Amino acid sequence: MSRFLSLPALLLFASVLLAGPAGAAADARLAVRVLELHEAGESYALQRDALTAEPSLFDAELAALAKHADWRVRHQGEVLLGWRHNSALFAEVAEVSPAYDRGGRPLFNQDAFLDGDARPAVLERLLHGGEAAPIRAALATALAGLRSDWDVISSELLRDEAMPQVREALVWSMRRAGAKPAAAGIALGLTDPDPGVRAAACRSVGWRSDGADYAAALLGTLADEDSDVRAMAARALGWRHVAAAWQPLLSLLEDPSADVRLHSLRALSRVDAAATARIGALHALQRDPDPRVARVAKRLATP
Repeated sequence: MSRFLSLPALLLFASVLLAGPAGAAADARLAVRVLELHEAGESYALQRDALTAEPSLFDAELAALAKHADWRVRHQGEVLLGWRHNSALFAEVAEVSPAYDRGGRPLFNQDAFLDGDARPAVLERLLHGGEAAPIRAALATALAGLRSDWDVISSELLRDEAMPQVREALVWSMRRAGAKPAAAGIALGLTDPDPGVRAAACRSVGWRSDGADYAAALLGTLADEDSDVRAMAARALGWRHVAAAWQPLLSLLEDPSADVRLHSLRALSRVDAAATARIGALHALQRDPDPRVARVAKRLATP
């Protein structure tokens, strides 16, 4: 059998090769092996290279893993095939240094990171590269849009990711995700122990066209202990024009955080501009110690 069959041909061959009880047992054993590779830790690269070079492990067996229910099994099968047949791309993704934006934040915008075939390589580096949080967050950001399953993978990664900065990048990407993975990812983000992740989840909701579906969760987040989370929840509710947020937003006009007062006032104006111009607190807010709040209050009070 040629080691260079197309992926559709590999899948067809695998369905014949692995049919029946014996094939199912072989598939299960291989799934266990690649899961062990996924959990390999410091020996990951050595074990990966050994499996990649193993002559008794056929491409068709690896391609058949694409139908496995566990994303880790699917991913690891793609990685082994990628290192066999697209090693130049995988090596480039593994070794390239990030660029940096004007704020000093790393990002991966090289051509290799725009190639859909690079998704397994980007994910492999994120999982096994052993790099610092800012680099890993940039890799998580680079996953967004790479292949049609990026959002499912990203929402799954949120469950086990230890670094808050990486979780923040993953949950922020949920603003572009499909409805089902977004629901899972944003739910995790809104209840995350890290306030930066919770705030990112609120921002993601604000960007989504179905953001009003998250209104109940956002209303609860208005009482968050972190002021940035409260501010981002208020902003998202305003962007999505959630009428039920009116009364809770009114109460936040007296919040000790200027950012919360600012975003609550803006959100109220988006929910009902005419009613906002008539609220009793508007007069006092025109003398708010924060000039941004005072400026918005004056603008809203002007007929």
